[in-house]
Amino acid sequence: MKDLKACVATSRQWKGTEAAAELWSKIKKGAPNPKFILLFATIDYKDEFKDILSDLTLEFKNTMLVGGTVAGFINQDGCYTRGVTALAVDYPNMDVVVGIGNNTKRSPEKAGSECAKQIKEGLKSSKWKNGFIFSFISGMEIPKMPGMEGGVIKSGTITKLVKGGMKISQFLMQKSVGREEDVLDQIVKELPDFGMIHGSTIDNLKMGKNYQFCGAEILTNAVVCLGIRSDMSFDSDFGSGAKANTKFNITEISKNNQIVSKINGQSAPSEFARLLKKPVDLLFDGKYYSKRFPYFPCGMFQDDRLLLRAFGLVMSDSMLSMSKMHAGDIFTVSITGKDMIESVKTTLSSIGGKPDFGLGVECAIRLMTLGPNIEKERDSMKAFLKERPFLVIYVSGEGVKKPNHEYFYMNESFAMTLFRR
Repeated sequence: MKDLKACVATSRQWKGTEAAAELWSKIKKGAPNPKFILLFATIDYKDEFKDILSDLTLEFKNTMLVGGTVAGFINQDGCYTRGVTALAVDYPNMDVVVGIGNNTKRSPEKAGSECAKQIKEGLKSSKWKNGFIFSFISGMEIPKMPGMEGGVIKSGTITKLVKGGMKISQFLMQKSVGREEDVLDQIVKELPDFGMIHGSTIDNLKMGKNYQFCGAEILTNAVVCLGIRSDMSFDSDFGSGAKANTKFNITEISKNNQIVSKINGQSAPSEFARLLKKPVDLLFDGKYYSKRFPYFPCGMFQDDRLLLRAFGLVMSDSMLSMSKMHAGDIFTVSITGKDMIESVKTTLSSIGGKPDFGLGVECAIRLMTLGPNIEKERDSMKAFLKERPFLVIYVSGEGVKKPNHEYFYMNESFAMTLFRR
């Protein structure tokens, strides 16, 4: 059996050159000649990205590197909301290629198709059977508009202006919802036999600007994917801990399946407030909503799995979902901090086995919600994975896929892929 070496490195050095040097030193000890590196940084290092990437790609000239900005991360070293981390894998029975697609908010289908074709072409001669994709796509970026306070717009006039302005902003400035699912649809269409784990890049939850990395390049509004074929096996699962409660019906929704205007035939904000047993004025309280919106997700079922959706913006007559929804049955959901922590244990147990390494993606809202209790999630991971390297990144959208199956795309969830020889 060929030797597989994997390691996860962390640096909290402020200067880019020093952070890169620390990562390089740790990777050289754990995985001296990595085939690929997944690199993630919090937005605090924006001015240091260039030095970090150029130094690492100089040291690892024959290594594929992709990644992006995250709100934080968990690994064997600890739980962090500031820092730089890398997962490096050195394994001979593996072919690796990178795919890139640009303008994901303006032309998501084209971006996804171009990215997938690069991976398909790059791995067409591989002798290895098992295909897998690490996908990172630019997440939601909210444009600054007048009358928008804390994710709430009370004025009907401003609501109309914002809805019209969103289309313009999406095309010209690429400030809008992430459109990740439109990108992923094309990738999955081109590469149906590949497994996948996906994370949407994010800043520090302000939804202002996020970045993607590919080699020494710093990208925006892009999809970067690392495609591999190897003899490694892998398995993925996800969970949230949420329980479906009251069923309701979306009766009017936009063409992009994200702006909900009518619920049960009534104005979406007022009817959603009624279902939550909250006064509607509370939904339109910007300060309250910006702090509490994570606790008001809803859910829909796909193949008997509950997928969570969060409303990131409440307007006078409608609500904007961070991800696609469908007309039909939707549910209010309930979830506690204990449920969130238990969902990590349940997800890991459902995958099982003795992995060589693991990568997880988790919604940044869960990090914000759990606060210091996020350490309990790390304890569960360490107990399950023992001394094996793992990395969980905090993102704005999570996705997993098994080969020759549909993919699942979630918000406010935890997903993990474990790899073994």
